[in-house]
Amino acid sequence: MQKRSIIALALFSFVFPSGSSQSARAAEALQSYNSGGITFGYPASWKKATAKKVAAVPLANPDDKPDGVAPAYDEISVHGLTIYVVPTSDGRLSAKEFEKKYPTVASAAKDLSTLLKANATSTKDTPIFPWADASTPFEAKKKQLSFKSGKAIRYIGEYLIEPDVIDNARLVYSAQGLSTDGKWYLSIIAPLKTKSLPDKSDISKWPQDKYKTFSADFAKYGAQVGAKLDKLPSSSFTPSIDEVDLLVHSIRTAK
Repeated sequence: MQKRSIIALALFSFVFPSGSSQSARAAEALQSYNSGGITFGYPASWKKATAKKVAAVPLANPDDKPDGVAPAYDEISVHGLTIYVVPTSDGRLSAKEFEKKYPTVASAAKDLSTLLKANATSTKDTPIFPWADASTPFEAKKKQLSFKSGKAIRYIGEYLIEPDVIDNARLVYSAQGLSTDGKWYLSIIAPLKTKSLPDKSDISKWPQDKYKTFSADFAKYGAQVGAKLDKLPSSSFTPSIDEVDLLVHSIRTAK
């Protein structure tokens, strides 16, 4: 597995109204979130979005792991989906000072900017916020999305610390983007489910030899699962990938 910055594995449920068809949900009236210079639309049936300010965590020592390191940012929660709005600079710091305090944000913004400008989606190195020491064996359903004030790379993945069976418990929708002016890094995360995966795996009781063989072949296994998920229609996932895309398309940063 390839190491990179990823979201912590504690996820939420994201449930749409039962019994409603996808077309009916698409036609549902919208409500708007508008606070702190961030706006987006979401279905009127959802509970009101809530937001909190997360305090800055600078890198204390150059040799430390950057897990959790970031400037102060906004975290918006709505119906289980989370939107992180992270500044890519600080007016009180020079660019070099900012990079020293928040190296992961600086490098992620640079890498993502390169991908977006090149219209690239094939690389597996898409950064993802919040940062943690884990990795994903695949990035399926990958494409670029435009939103009202920028662009993002959207994909689905499964983040793991060690080789494990890929299941619904850790499957996530991720859209990682930058505002057009480059001042804001946006991360949109939603847990997903599909009938094509088991709900939850447990390999703790596997014989050691079986797990050793599984680990040795994990890269191939992960690629195969990713390829299978890549072929599924958007409607095979709960929530539908298209439905989450609609929210992403509506995001505007006006800070």
